[in-house]
Amino acid sequence: MITDDLKLKDYGSLKQHMEEIFDSLKDEKTHSLIYVKYCFTELMKELTASLPPTARPDLVSLAEQIYTSSNITQLIDMARTLMEQLTSVSEAADKDNLKIEKIKQYIYQNYASPLTLDDIAAAFYISPNYLCSVFKKETGCNLIKFINDYRLQRARQLLLTTEMKVHMIAETVGFKNTSYFCQRFRDYYGESPESCRQKETRI
Repeated sequence: MITDDLKLKDYGSLKQHMEEIFDSLKDEKTHSLIYVKYCFTELMKELTASLPPTARPDLVSLAEQIYTSSNITQLIDMARTLMEQLTSVSEAADKDNLKIEKIKQYIYQNYASPLTLDDIAAAFYISPNYLCSVFKKETGCNLIKFINDYRLQRARQLLLTTEMKVHMIAETVGFKNTSYFCQRFRDYYGESPESCRQKETRI
């Protein structure tokens, strides 16, 4: 159940299942402390593996703490501490994910404007450096590239669904320089805006 909870990132259920285990161990008289320590070692491995690499405690050190503990209460405290750390890291990641989704929505609504890092950072009360860092971390994509790629996708849509001139499309999607727009379009789609429109029209 704990493995499933971790896979689903259902930390409420994880906490409940762990507390059920703790309660059963407190009352259980049939298992030796050595066996319980072994079980806790496996539990700690599961929890630790779910943490980001930079936040993972040293497993060897953790195992030493488990096997030098003198009672089940100490083991339970260790497991609870690790579970709280996991929950805290997860909540921080969820906040970053939510923030990124809001930033994306902001870009979708304002892509036609001359967006800059400073503009977006100011809109969300964060520093430009933090903005770039968290966006790259959560999406795997550079923020400026994300903006320009979205502009090019919108431009292609306009090329295929309207009769607007290329220079007007470029300006509409946020590129003030038509030559630069055409070069970026070619880099992204492997053909010029005119070729894209003509090919789709022939089809």
